[in-house]
Amino acid sequence: MTFTINYSKLKDEYKDFSPYFETHRQSLNLLFETLLNQQDSNAINSYLSQAPNQNIMNEIKQKLVYSSTLCFFRAFDLFLAYITLEDKKFKTWSEVTGYYSKFYIIKAINSLLLRGYEVIDYDKRGQLVDSRRDGSFYFAFDNNGFNLYNSTKIEYQQLQKDPQTNQRYGSHQLWWRLLETITDIKGIEKFSRLNYLLDQNWTNPKLRNQINYSLEYLEGFQELDWFDANLKGHHSWNSKDNRDFTSMKNFFKNTDPEDIDMGDYYTDLRVYLWESIMSYLEIYKDVLGTNRIFRIENINYLMQAHETDKAVPEASKNMKKMINELFGIEIEEDPFS
Repeated sequence: MTFTINYSKLKDEYKDFSPYFETHRQSLNLLFETLLNQQDSNAINSYLSQAPNQNIMNEIKQKLVYSSTLCFFRAFDLFLAYITLEDKKFKTWSEVTGYYSKFYIIKAINSLLLRGYEVIDYDKRGQLVDSRRDGSFYFAFDNNGFNLYNSTKIEYQQLQKDPQTNQRYGSHQLWWRLLETITDIKGIEKFSRLNYLLDQNWTNPKLRNQINYSLEYLEGFQELDWFDANLKGHHSWNSKDNRDFTSMKNFFKNTDPEDIDMGDYYTDLRVYLWESIMSYLEIYKDVLGTNRIFRIENINYLMQAHETDKAVPEASKNMKKMINELFGIEIEEDPFS
C-alpha cells in the first residue's frame, strides 16, 4: 500500500483553505525548485513534520489546486475535441485525443488528492542542494503528513518500476501507476463513479502507442486498413453513434429492450471519459466547493466552441444539466443558456 490515508483526513486538510486567483500562475514545479534550492528533500520533510508551517503548506495546496483545475480544463477540452473528431470520423485521432483527456484527468485527480510526481529540469538541477537525489521525486499527503520521496526512498522505487517485469515506467505510465494509489485512500470508494476513472482497459499508454504507431493490421489507424480495397465501404467510415452517453438509462433511451446490448455501453470510450470527468468534479466539489478559479461559464464556452449541441444534442443537454445540478445551479440561473 502506498500513500495510505482516510479520505476524511485528506478532506480536512482543505478545511479553511480557498484557492485564489494568481496573476503570474507560478507552477508547482517552480515552487518545489525554489524550496529544493534552499534545502534538500529530507530537510524539507523534517521541517514540515516538526514545525508545520501553514503558509508553506497553503502555498503547496494553492499550486496543487491550480494545477488540478488547469488539468481538468485540459481534460474537458480534449474530451469535447474527442467528440468532435468522432463526429467528423477521424477515428484514430479521436482515440488518441481521448487518451490525452484521460491522461489529464489522472493528473487532475492526483493533484487534487495532494500527490504527484515532479522532475526538475536538467539545466536547473545544479542549483539544487542535493542535485543527485532530488532531481525527480514523488510527493504525497498521507498518514505520515506531507513528504517528498526522492530516488533513495522505497516509495519512489516501488512506483518507478513495473512489479511484474521490473522495467522502469515511461513518463506517462508513471501517472497511470500513481492513479492506482488512490485505492489506498480509505473511504474514497463512496464516490461510485471512481471505478470509471480508475479503469485502464479502454485507454492507456500501451493502447495509445499501438493506435498511433503500429503498422499491423487492425491495430494502428484502423479506418485505413482497407486502403488497398474498398475504403469507401469500410464500416468505420459509415458508422456514427449519437447515443447519449451521460447515463446508461439515457444511452438506451431509444433502444428496444430486446435489442439492448450492454456491451455497447461498457465498451464506449465516451462513457469512461465522461464518468471520469464527473468523478473528478464530484470529489472536487466535495473538498473545495465553489471557488474563484473554477469557472463554470468557461465550461459553457468550451461546449459552445466545440458545438457539442450539434454533434451529440441529447448528451450535450444532459452534460450541462448534470454539472449544474452538481454545483447547485438553479435552472433559471443556468450559465449555459
